[in-house]
Amino acid sequence: MSTTPTPVKAKRLPLLFDHNPPESEALILDLFCNRTMEMERGLDGLRSPDGVGKIQAIYGLPRSGKSHFARALLLRAKQERLPYLFVEVNANNRGTAKSVLEEVFFKLWALFRGVSPDDVPDGQTGVYDEYLAELAQYEQIVGRDSAQFTIERTASRRESTDGGLKLTQPPFEFSWTGKSEQESGETDALSQSSLTERELTEILRYAVDGLSWLYGSEDPEKAQQVLLLIDDLDLLDSKGREGQPESDVLVDHLRMLAEHPSLSGRQPCRVLATIRNASFTDRDKDYRDFVGLPLLEKENHLEIYQRHIDLFNAGQPVFSAETLDWLEDRSGGQVGIFLRRCHEIAVSFYSELKAGKPISIEQIKSYIKTDVRDYLRNAEVAGVMSEILAAIRNGNTELELSEAPRALEFKVLHHTGEARKYRINAMYAEVMRSMQQRSELP
Repeated sequence: MSTTPTPVKAKRLPLLFDHNPPESEALILDLFCNRTMEMERGLDGLRSPDGVGKIQAIYGLPRSGKSHFARALLLRAKQERLPYLFVEVNANNRGTAKSVLEEVFFKLWALFRGVSPDDVPDGQTGVYDEYLAELAQYEQIVGRDSAQFTIERTASRRESTDGGLKLTQPPFEFSWTGKSEQESGETDALSQSSLTERELTEILRYAVDGLSWLYGSEDPEKAQQVLLLIDDLDLLDSKGREGQPESDVLVDHLRMLAEHPSLSGRQPCRVLATIRNASFTDRDKDYRDFVGLPLLEKENHLEIYQRHIDLFNAGQPVFSAETLDWLEDRSGGQVGIFLRRCHEIAVSFYSELKAGKPISIEQIKSYIKTDVRDYLRNAEVAGVMSEILAAIRNGNTELELSEAPRALEFKVLHHTGEARKYRINAMYAEVMRSMQQRSELP
């Protein structure tokens, strides 16, 4: 997608082999590799108006580069000046659907509040002020579970006096509840201390409608639409487990947000989400097949490695060619795992890294042996290590644990997405198998 970056003289070792998608827009495309066909499909999808009603899914296997692709796609869309207002939220480990919806509210509110008075449509300042006042009162209760309040559904639409423009009705009439009213309200189930996901979603629809009016145009091709990207939608669980109930709750409400507004007829929110293959398949009626991402090829991984070397290590190689092949062959074809492994080893051999001495396979194996012995002496993870060694002895690369892996996760073990099921790091499995054969392990 992007040209090979020119090596720089300065080293930026903290960024070397970072397996997370880059935050800096300057690096998003520099580190983006291949995916030419998928990128064109994604851009064609964003150029098309046919994105209403369902969540647009960017899906693939774990650690296959979905988040990086999504960020690169949105950056390309911005560069192409596609008519969107971009909002991005990462759902990973957030714990609840409500926490994600609350963040969406505050980002939409920031967009609305940041509008210059000069950009408000001529003669419509009153309309803007009314939207602003309505959203401002919701700011007092979104994300705050303390003071009691009462909300009542609006019975009729209000009209602006500025040119007879009809406003979407606010979802609720809102008021604070006094102590005596609290007691009465609790009895009548009217008084509450927090918003439900459904109520939050109705407020979000109101905010989207306001932005659609504010950034609208008589020319449909110039009217800007809110584009909401929810990254790692299916990993909402606080422990990063795939497909948990809170993720389903979030899908239900994002689907509502993507539906066409029932009152105003203005542009709805366009919702994109990165998810894993299994989640896409499980709820395919809620998703539209936007872009599927296959695993990258070996040469793509090696090119990504070289880009990291050029950008962050002044062009100096970290591994010999033989070592690099050995590492890539044990990545499972997943670019996120490949980069994580490169990072772990580079950090473990930091002196060699700074001195520009390429790291060999034998050095890595020696380091893993020491690591394994240390883990076996660590009472916190010794039990899990015993289960791992038993699995390797039986020729298994995956196992179901009886206890949490703690410090072993992401290093020796990688979660498969299923409860308690883990895959053993191929490098560690190879070394431990060799140690067992040589009777170096219990």
